[in-house]
Amino acid sequence: MEERTIYAPRFFARVLDLLMVILITAIIEHVITFIDLNTLICFLAYNVVVILFGGNSLGKFAFNVRIETQSKGIKRVVNLIAREVLFLLLFPLLFFNFLTISSIALHDRIMATRVLRDAH
Repeated sequence: MEERTIYAPRFFARVLDLLMVILITAIIEHVITFIDLNTLICFLAYNVVVILFGGNSLGKFAFNVRIETQSKGIKRVVNLIAREVLFLLLFPLLFFNFLTISSIALHDRIMATRVLRDAH
């Protein structure tokens, strides 16, 4: 049986994560007005923290998706952080990924990761 990437939950999980980052950034910038935070840096930091504390972001939890990789331990953490950096760097190209036959996102193909929907 061929596994397919489910794009809608992945998309909405990323949107929810981005909204959380924008909200956190707005709160921090409002409370600490002398810090000008870049949303992309906050997005990356948010995802790094999520990876370090179990890997299940609010968006992934809400849409029952998880990232699967063959790596274990510190290699897994480094692999997942590199995956997030690639996501940001390749973001303009990800639209074209939807137009290809491949069911695996570009950054997932490069990092040998998969995003799967949890059964529960």
